[in-house]
Amino acid sequence: MTTFAIPDLYCPFPFTAPDPGHLDSARKELALWLERFPLGERYLRAGGVELAAYTTPGPADPTLISLTAQFDTWLFATDDTYCDEARHDVPGAYLLLLPQLLAVLDPPFTPASSAHPFVAALIDLRDRLILSADPHRVRRFAQALREALLSLTWELPIRAGAAPLDTAAYRSLRRLNGAVSPCLELSALISGVTPSADDLALPVLEELTALAIDHIGVANDLWSYDKEVQEPGAIPTLLPHVLMAERAISLPEAVTATASLCDDLIRAFETKAATIEPTAPVQIRRYLDVLRAWVRGNLEWSARCRRYHLER
Repeated sequence: MTTFAIPDLYCPFPFTAPDPGHLDSARKELALWLERFPLGERYLRAGGVELAAYTTPGPADPTLISLTAQFDTWLFATDDTYCDEARHDVPGAYLLLLPQLLAVLDPPFTPASSAHPFVAALIDLRDRLILSADPHRVRRFAQALREALLSLTWELPIRAGAAPLDTAAYRSLRRLNGAVSPCLELSALISGVTPSADDLALPVLEELTALAIDHIGVANDLWSYDKEVQEPGAIPTLLPHVLMAERAISLPEAVTATASLCDDLIRAFETKAATIEPTAPVQIRRYLDVLRAWVRGNLEWSARCRRYHLER
Protein backbone atom coordinates (compact mmCIF):
# COMPACT_ATOMS: atom_id res chain seq x y z
CA MET A 1 0.00 0.00 0.00
CA THR A 2 1.60 3.27 -1.12
CA THR A 3 1.44 6.51 0.85
CA PHE A 4 0.35 8.39 -2.29
CA ALA A 5 -0.49 7.63 -5.89
CA ILE A 6 2.51 8.05 -8.18
CA PRO A 7 1.59 10.74 -10.72
CA ASP A 8 1.74 9.84 -14.40
CA LEU A 9 5.24 10.76 -15.52
CA TYR A 10 5.82 11.93 -19.07
CA CYS A 11 8.13 9.60 -21.00
CA PRO A 12 7.93 9.31 -24.80
CA PHE A 13 10.74 6.75 -25.01
CA PRO A 14 9.75 3.25 -26.17
CA PHE A 15 10.04 0.17 -23.99
CA THR A 16 11.00 -3.20 -25.46
CA ALA A 17 10.29 -6.19 -23.23
CA PRO A 18 13.42 -8.31 -22.69
CA ASP A 19 13.87 -11.85 -23.94
CA PRO A 20 12.19 -14.16 -21.35
CA GLY A 21 15.01 -16.65 -21.85
CA HIS A 22 17.57 -14.03 -20.85
CA LEU A 23 15.56 -13.31 -17.69
CA ASP A 24 15.32 -17.00 -16.79
CA SER A 25 19.01 -17.57 -17.31
CA ALA A 26 19.97 -14.48 -15.29
CA ARG A 27 17.71 -15.52 -12.39
CA LYS A 28 19.36 -18.94 -12.22
CA GLU A 29 22.81 -17.36 -12.34
CA LEU A 30 21.84 -14.90 -9.61
CA ALA A 31 20.68 -17.72 -7.35
CA LEU A 32 24.01 -19.50 -7.75
CA TRP A 33 25.93 -16.25 -7.23
CA LEU A 34 24.06 -15.48 -4.00
CA GLU A 35 24.95 -18.94 -2.72
CA ARG A 36 28.62 -18.03 -3.19
CA PHE A 37 28.27 -14.53 -1.76
CA PRO A 38 25.47 -14.61 0.83
CA LEU A 39 24.30 -11.01 0.80
CA GLY A 40 20.77 -12.05 1.71
CA GLU A 41 18.32 -14.57 0.26
CA ARG A 42 15.60 -11.94 -0.18
CA TYR A 43 17.66 -10.27 -2.91
CA LEU A 44 16.73 -13.10 -5.27
CA ARG A 45 13.36 -11.33 -5.45
CA ALA A 46 14.53 -7.72 -5.32
CA GLY A 47 14.40 -7.20 -9.08
CA GLY A 48 18.06 -6.95 -10.02
CA VAL A 49 17.56 -9.21 -13.03
CA GLU A 50 14.64 -7.19 -14.35
CA LEU A 51 16.43 -3.88 -13.80
CA ALA A 52 19.44 -5.07 -15.80
CA ALA A 53 17.26 -6.29 -18.66
CA TYR A 54 14.72 -3.45 -18.73
CA THR A 55 17.41 -0.78 -18.97
CA THR A 56 19.23 -2.38 -21.92
CA PRO A 57 18.35 -1.11 -25.42
CA GLY A 58 19.55 -4.30 -27.13
CA PRO A 59 20.67 -6.37 -28.81
CA ALA A 60 21.67 -7.86 -25.49
CA ASP A 61 24.47 -10.16 -24.40
CA PRO A 62 22.82 -12.60 -21.92
CA THR A 63 26.08 -13.25 -20.07
CA LEU A 64 26.50 -9.55 -19.43
CA ILE A 65 22.87 -9.22 -18.35
CA SER A 66 23.66 -11.79 -15.66
CA LEU A 67 26.77 -9.88 -14.58
CA THR A 68 24.85 -6.62 -14.43
CA ALA A 69 21.95 -8.21 -12.53
CA GLN A 70 24.42 -9.41 -9.91
CA PHE A 71 25.98 -5.96 -9.70
CA ASP A 72 22.53 -4.36 -9.29
CA THR A 73 21.76 -6.88 -6.55
CA TRP A 74 25.04 -6.03 -4.84
CA LEU A 75 24.03 -2.35 -4.94
CA PHE A 76 20.63 -3.12 -3.41
CA ALA A 77 22.20 -5.13 -0.59
CA THR A 78 24.86 -2.50 0.09
CA ASP A 79 22.25 0.26 0.14
CA ASP A 80 19.96 -1.59 2.52
CA THR A 81 22.72 -2.79 4.83
CA TYR A 82 24.84 0.33 5.05
CA CYS A 83 22.93 3.41 3.88
CA ASP A 84 20.40 3.00 6.67
CA GLU A 85 22.88 2.01 9.36
CA ALA A 86 23.45 5.56 10.59
CA ARG A 87 20.11 5.22 12.37
CA HIS A 88 21.35 2.28 14.41
CA ASP A 89 23.95 1.66 17.08
CA VAL A 90 27.03 1.33 14.87
CA PRO A 91 27.10 4.36 12.55
CA GLY A 92 30.73 3.66 11.65
CA ALA A 93 30.11 0.27 10.02
CA TYR A 94 30.08 1.65 6.49
CA LEU A 95 33.14 3.81 7.13
CA LEU A 96 35.02 0.68 8.25
CA LEU A 97 33.98 -1.21 5.12
CA LEU A 98 34.54 1.63 2.63
CA PRO A 99 38.36 1.43 2.38
CA GLN A 100 38.12 -2.26 1.48
CA LEU A 101 35.59 -1.55 -1.27
CA LEU A 102 37.63 1.35 -2.65
CA ALA A 103 40.76 -0.82 -2.74
CA VAL A 104 38.95 -3.31 -5.00
CA LEU A 105 38.25 -0.46 -7.44
CA ASP A 106 41.71 1.08 -7.34
CA PRO A 107 43.76 0.50 -10.54
CA PRO A 108 45.71 -1.54 -11.49
CA PHE A 109 43.11 -3.95 -10.05
CA THR A 110 45.45 -6.41 -8.42
CA PRO A 111 44.25 -9.93 -7.56
CA ALA A 112 42.55 -10.03 -4.19
CA SER A 113 40.40 -12.09 -1.87
CA SER A 114 38.31 -11.33 1.18
CA ALA A 115 36.29 -13.11 3.83
CA HIS A 116 33.78 -10.23 3.85
CA PRO A 117 30.86 -11.16 1.55
CA PHE A 118 30.35 -7.62 0.23
CA VAL A 119 34.03 -7.20 -0.58
CA ALA A 120 34.40 -10.70 -2.03
CA ALA A 121 31.34 -10.20 -4.23
CA LEU A 122 32.69 -6.90 -5.55
CA ILE A 123 36.06 -8.54 -6.32
CA ASP A 124 34.25 -11.22 -8.30
CA LEU A 125 32.24 -8.65 -10.28
CA ARG A 126 35.34 -6.58 -10.98
CA ASP A 127 37.39 -9.55 -12.19
CA ARG A 128 34.63 -10.75 -14.51
CA LEU A 129 34.19 -7.25 -15.90
CA ILE A 130 37.91 -7.09 -16.65
CA LEU A 131 37.47 -10.20 -18.81
CA SER A 132 34.50 -8.68 -20.66
CA ALA A 133 35.42 -5.04 -21.28
CA ASP A 134 38.34 -2.98 -22.53
CA PRO A 135 40.59 -1.37 -19.89
CA HIS A 136 39.24 2.15 -20.48
CA ARG A 137 35.68 1.04 -19.79
CA VAL A 138 36.71 -0.90 -16.69
CA ARG A 139 38.46 2.20 -15.36
CA ARG A 140 35.43 4.41 -16.09
CA PHE A 141 33.18 1.92 -14.31
CA ALA A 142 35.52 1.70 -11.32
CA GLN A 143 35.87 5.47 -11.01
CA ALA A 144 32.12 6.01 -11.24
CA LEU A 145 31.48 3.38 -8.57
CA ARG A 146 34.18 4.85 -6.31
CA GLU A 147 32.43 8.23 -6.53
CA ALA A 148 29.09 6.61 -5.68
CA LEU A 149 30.52 4.79 -2.67
CA LEU A 150 32.28 7.91 -1.43
CA SER A 151 29.07 9.92 -1.77
CA LEU A 152 27.47 7.73 0.88
CA THR A 153 29.77 9.29 3.47
CA TRP A 154 27.96 12.57 2.68
CA GLU A 155 24.59 10.84 2.99
CA LEU A 156 25.23 9.22 6.38
CA PRO A 157 25.18 12.42 8.48
CA ILE A 158 22.07 13.60 6.63
CA ARG A 159 20.29 10.36 7.47
CA ALA A 160 21.48 10.67 11.06
CA GLY A 161 19.97 14.15 11.31
CA ALA A 162 23.37 15.81 11.75
CA ALA A 163 23.50 17.69 8.43
CA PRO A 164 20.92 19.57 6.31
CA LEU A 165 20.06 18.94 2.66
CA ASP A 166 18.75 21.67 0.35
CA THR A 167 17.78 21.29 -3.30
CA ALA A 168 21.19 22.33 -4.67
CA ALA A 169 23.03 19.84 -2.46
CA TYR A 170 20.37 17.21 -3.17
CA ARG A 171 21.00 17.47 -6.92
CA SER A 172 24.75 17.01 -6.49
CA LEU A 173 24.36 14.12 -4.06
CA ARG A 174 21.66 12.35 -6.06
CA ARG A 175 23.78 12.27 -9.21
CA LEU A 176 26.30 10.19 -7.28
CA ASN A 177 24.57 8.14 -4.62
CA GLY A 178 22.21 6.34 -6.99
CA ALA A 179 25.23 4.72 -8.71
CA VAL A 180 23.59 5.25 -12.11
CA SER A 181 26.87 6.16 -13.83
CA PRO A 182 28.50 2.73 -13.36
CA CYS A 183 25.18 1.14 -14.35
CA LEU A 184 25.19 3.13 -17.60
CA GLU A 185 28.63 1.73 -18.38
CA LEU A 186 27.31 -1.79 -17.93
CA SER A 187 24.15 -1.14 -19.97
CA ALA A 188 26.26 0.15 -22.84
CA LEU A 189 28.52 -2.89 -22.53
CA ILE A 190 25.56 -5.30 -22.61
CA SER A 191 24.36 -3.87 -25.92
CA GLY A 192 27.75 -3.37 -27.56
CA VAL A 193 27.72 0.43 -27.39
CA THR A 194 31.27 1.81 -27.34
CA PRO A 195 31.43 5.61 -27.09
CA SER A 196 34.95 6.92 -26.74
CA ALA A 197 36.18 8.91 -23.76
CA ASP A 198 36.26 11.97 -26.05
CA ASP A 199 32.63 11.39 -27.01
CA LEU A 200 31.55 11.12 -23.40
CA ALA A 201 33.45 14.30 -22.54
CA LEU A 202 31.53 16.38 -25.09
CA PRO A 203 29.65 19.06 -23.09
CA VAL A 204 26.36 18.26 -24.83
CA LEU A 205 26.69 14.55 -24.06
CA GLU A 206 27.67 15.29 -20.46
CA GLU A 207 24.56 17.44 -20.14
CA LEU A 208 22.31 14.74 -21.63
CA THR A 209 23.80 12.13 -19.31
CA ALA A 210 23.21 14.40 -16.31
CA LEU A 211 19.58 14.99 -17.36
CA ALA A 212 18.99 11.24 -17.63
CA ILE A 213 20.65 10.55 -14.28
CA ASP A 214 18.68 13.34 -12.63
CA HIS A 215 15.41 11.93 -13.95
CA ILE A 216 16.23 8.42 -12.76
CA GLY A 217 17.08 9.67 -9.26
CA VAL A 218 14.07 11.98 -8.93
CA ALA A 219 11.64 9.36 -10.26
CA ASN A 220 13.07 6.79 -7.84
CA ASP A 221 12.44 9.19 -4.97
CA LEU A 222 8.73 8.86 -5.71
CA TRP A 223 8.71 5.09 -6.16
CA SER A 224 10.99 4.34 -3.18
CA TYR A 225 9.22 6.68 -0.76
CA ASP A 226 7.39 3.98 1.21
CA LYS A 227 10.51 1.83 1.49
CA GLU A 228 12.60 4.74 2.74
CA VAL A 229 10.17 5.92 5.43
CA GLN A 230 9.24 2.51 6.90
CA GLU A 231 11.47 2.90 9.92
CA PRO A 232 10.36 5.28 12.69
CA GLY A 233 12.52 8.39 12.81
CA ALA A 234 13.83 7.88 9.29
CA ILE A 235 15.33 10.95 7.62
CA PRO A 236 15.29 10.02 3.94
CA THR A 237 17.34 11.87 1.33
CA LEU A 238 14.30 12.15 -0.93
CA LEU A 239 13.34 15.17 -3.00
CA PRO A 240 9.76 15.40 -1.65
CA HIS A 241 11.18 15.71 1.86
CA VAL A 242 13.70 18.32 0.76
CA LEU A 243 10.96 20.36 -0.93
CA MET A 244 8.62 20.06 2.07
CA ALA A 245 11.29 21.51 4.35
CA GLU A 246 12.60 24.13 1.94
CA ARG A 247 9.25 25.44 0.67
CA ALA A 248 7.09 24.68 3.73
CA ILE A 249 4.64 22.70 1.60
CA SER A 250 2.63 19.53 2.17
CA LEU A 251 3.60 16.05 1.01
CA PRO A 252 1.00 16.05 -1.83
CA GLU A 253 2.34 19.40 -3.04
CA ALA A 254 5.91 18.12 -2.86
CA VAL A 255 4.97 14.99 -4.82
CA THR A 256 3.38 17.13 -7.53
CA ALA A 257 6.47 19.33 -7.70
CA THR A 258 8.73 16.27 -7.89
CA ALA A 259 6.69 14.81 -10.74
CA SER A 260 6.76 18.14 -12.58
CA LEU A 261 10.54 18.19 -12.33
CA CYS A 262 10.65 14.69 -13.86
CA ASP A 263 8.61 15.92 -16.81
CA ASP A 264 10.79 19.02 -17.21
CA LEU A 265 13.93 16.87 -17.26
CA ILE A 266 12.55 14.67 -20.06
CA ARG A 267 11.56 17.68 -22.15
CA ALA A 268 14.98 19.23 -21.64
CA PHE A 269 16.56 15.94 -22.70
CA GLU A 270 14.44 15.78 -25.87
CA THR A 271 15.26 19.36 -26.78
CA LYS A 272 18.99 18.92 -26.23
CA ALA A 273 19.15 15.55 -28.02
CA ALA A 274 17.45 17.04 -31.07
CA THR A 275 20.36 19.47 -31.48
CA ILE A 276 22.92 16.72 -32.03
CA GLU A 277 21.20 13.47 -32.95
CA PRO A 278 20.57 14.04 -36.69
CA THR A 279 24.28 14.44 -37.45
CA ALA A 280 25.87 12.55 -34.56
CA PRO A 281 28.16 9.55 -35.17
CA VAL A 282 26.50 6.17 -34.74
CA GLN A 283 28.08 5.42 -31.35
CA ILE A 284 26.79 8.69 -29.90
CA ARG A 285 23.30 7.96 -31.25
CA ARG A 286 23.47 4.49 -29.73
CA TYR A 287 24.64 5.94 -26.42
CA LEU A 288 21.56 8.18 -26.44
CA ASP A 289 19.53 4.98 -26.87
CA VAL A 290 21.21 3.66 -23.70
CA LEU A 291 20.20 6.80 -21.80
CA ARG A 292 16.63 6.56 -23.08
CA ALA A 293 16.46 2.85 -22.25
CA TRP A 294 17.60 3.56 -18.71
CA VAL A 295 15.04 6.33 -18.19
CA ARG A 296 12.12 4.31 -19.56
CA GLY A 297 13.31 0.96 -18.21
CA ASN A 298 13.70 2.44 -14.74
CA LEU A 299 10.07 3.60 -14.80
CA GLU A 300 8.86 0.18 -15.98
CA TRP A 301 10.93 -1.59 -13.35
CA SER A 302 9.91 0.77 -10.55
CA ALA A 303 6.22 0.23 -11.26
CA ARG A 304 6.57 -3.56 -10.98
CA CYS A 305 9.45 -4.51 -8.70
CA ARG A 306 9.09 -6.08 -5.27
CA ARG A 307 11.83 -3.83 -3.96
CA TYR A 308 9.40 -0.89 -3.96
CA HIS A 309 6.14 -2.85 -3.73
CA LEU A 310 6.60 -4.94 -0.61
CA GLU A 311 3.13 -6.47 -0.80
CA ARG A 312 3.96 -8.26 -4.09
